[in-house]
Amino acid sequence: MDKDTKNEIDDYTKALLDSQKESHSSTKEEKDLPLSPEEKMAAEGRLENALDQLRKQRGQKPIRQEEKDYRKKHSLDIPDFTTRSIQYDSDDDSLKSIQKELDQKQNRDRHTITRTRLIRVDEKDRPLSRQRKNTHDLSLTDTLIRTTQTGRIKLERLQRTLTDPDDVETHGVLTESEKRRFRFKTRLISILVCVCVLALLLTGYAYKTLVYDPAHTITPSMQETYNKLQEYADEWDMSSDTEKSELLGYKTKYNRLLDSQKQDINAYFKEQTGSKLTKIFKELKVKNQQSKQEALTRLQDYISNWLSYTDQEKEMILNYVDVYQSLSDADKQTIDNLATEITGTNFSDLVDQEQALANSYEDEIADLKAQLKTYKEYGESLLSYQSDPESYGFTEEELQKEIDSNNDMISSIKQSIKDYQAKEDAKN
Repeated sequence: MDKDTKNEIDDYTKALLDSQKESHSSTKEEKDLPLSPEEKMAAEGRLENALDQLRKQRGQKPIRQEEKDYRKKHSLDIPDFTTRSIQYDSDDDSLKSIQKELDQKQNRDRHTITRTRLIRVDEKDRPLSRQRKNTHDLSLTDTLIRTTQTGRIKLERLQRTLTDPDDVETHGVLTESEKRRFRFKTRLISILVCVCVLALLLTGYAYKTLVYDPAHTITPSMQETYNKLQEYADEWDMSSDTEKSELLGYKTKYNRLLDSQKQDINAYFKEQTGSKLTKIFKELKVKNQQSKQEALTRLQDYISNWLSYTDQEKEMILNYVDVYQSLSDADKQTIDNLATEITGTNFSDLVDQEQALANSYEDEIADLKAQLKTYKEYGESLLSYQSDPESYGFTEEELQKEIDSNNDMISSIKQSIKDYQAKEDAKN
């Protein structure tokens, strides 16, 4: 670097120091005024540009590039920019005065950090004209000084204000009114969140209840039951007692219908039959209970006289199977106890015995019919012998006796067939 350049740097440095001294003397009381984020960013930008111009004249790299190379070389993490990152030649007298002044400023700032953290300058209480004046009267040197350590401390304090309210209160940054506003906003946000969540839950419940709730949906089986009940109502007067009693089997399906369907079908039965379906269900239930009681009584009377029955009368037990199956478990047990007491076996065993006999009737009838056919053929042969009985080894008297005996056997077989056929018909 030639001599003229060094002289220019010295002049420039002296000018900066003179401007700094003037600024310190005129604004000594206001030197610690806080900067807004916009002012601080602008000041840092001007500081960086001024230092980069100075370093460029000295043939050095820009500050950001030099810090980047330094981190890469030494693998260090330097979080903040400081004037310590500026390297200068110890033999260069042109910057010694600037470096000395910066070191003094840094030492003063260390002693005022505690006081700065405890003092909050309320910008709202300052006159607007004074704020603008201070903003416009900032010199370049003043900007350089403010954005070293003090500016960074205030920036950190602002960041803590935005991220950690407890730390803000510890350092006295928030006033009591601001604390109340902060707590009020927090409570308000919490209340709004709770209200929104509650509204969503109520909306979802209403949507499910009114739209997707299965209790309000008509399924195909429900519609089929509804249509079948309508058919019963239309044909009620033409139905037999047995067919009417079958309606009682639809009571369970009726209970699964929607309330609106139940109201409609009851009104329809009232119109067609003169009675609501619910009333008809009650009447049919009473009749069904009476019928079961009558059937139980008949079955008890039948079992009580078992020992006096003929084979054909005993076979009639097959007609009581359906009656026995329709009884309740308690009534079935009553019949079984009665049958065991009289016959030595329960009702089901009696049915099995008579069923086996009934099945044997068909075999007996078939066998008797085969015998009947044989005797008929033999009788026809005997009748053909009457023209010449001696040639067949018979006298006339012997032949007539044989014919009469064969006819008696045919009559006996026919009677047996009739008896077995009657038993078979009784079974059916």
